[in-house]
Parts: sequence; C-alpha cells; structure tokens
Amino acid sequence: MQISSTEVSPLSPPDSPPPPHAGRTAPGLRASVGIIVVYFALQFAVSFLFGAAIAATAALRNNGAGIETAIRTTLAQPAMQALLAILSLGVAAPLTLWLMRRSWPALWPQAQPPGFGFVRPRQPLFFALAVLVGLPRRSSVRC
Repeated sequence: MQISSTEVSPLSPPDSPPPPHAGRTAPGLRASVGIIVVYFALQFAVSFLFGAAIAATAALRNNGAGIETAIRTTLAQPAMQALLAILSLGVAAPLTLWLMRRSWPALWPQAQPPGFGFVRPRQPLFFALAVLVGLPRRSSVRC
C-alpha cells in the first residue's frame, strides 16, 4: 500500500496584493456587544423622552381634575405604542449607525467581511429593483 500526498495550491497566488481589509481592525466582542447595548439604551431613552413629552402634552390639554387618567388613557392607546416604537427606532438607528461609522470608518464601505457593506451598487438600476422587490404583493387569499 502506497500513500501519496498532493499539495493544494493557495487560494491566492503568493505575488498577489493583500486583501483590502488587511491591517484594519474589526470590532471585537466587547465593541460589538457595546454597540448593541448602546442601541437598546438609545431606544429606551428616546422612547422614555417621547413618552414623557406626550404625557406632558396630554396633561396640559386636560386642565383640572383627572390629569393622571388623561395621561394613562393617552399612553394606553394602541396607536401610541406604535408611534413610540417608530419614533424611538427612527432616532436610535441613525445614531447607532453614525457611531459605528465614526468608530470604524475604514470598514464602512468594505463589502467583504469584516466590513459593514455600505457600498453603492454598480448600477443605479439596482435601487429600482430593490424597491420593486420590497413592494407588497397582492394576495388572492382574503381573510
């Protein structure tokens, strides 16, 4: 019985330039968890601030007795919960993205890992395709 070995060529030739992310440090575990914690803390804080502003508006609208009831009624509305979620996401997400871009600017436009992949498409037609794919489809099944 004879054992033979074959040598596998490397994925890139030895004289090729290093990959574009060589030398750039990617966020580690601490930084990644930190960004996630900051995002949720921003959501909580922004939601609290908007809720307090809405409660103050409800209190000012209802002069006299029953201010506490007016505040509870206003904040208990289902649409109010959705509004607070939309507002908190609308503020927390851009702030988190800004913080990421400020912390790791070299990784922002890089499409391959460890980059974040915020790259313009080669053809503007891809924007139209993304909008078409994102549009809701009509369903033949009705509830």
